[in-house]
Amino acid sequence: MLEVEQVIYLEDGTPLEYAHCHYRYDHGGIILVNNG
Repeated sequence: MLEVEQVIYLEDGTPLEYAHCHYRYDHGGIILVNNG
């Protein structure tokens, strides 16, 4: 489980906002990139 507290973008550039959300890092190797 990853505790994310920032805006992250998927490989296709889709912005996803997470605020103290737990993101399950088991979706086939989804890469989270911090473009902030």
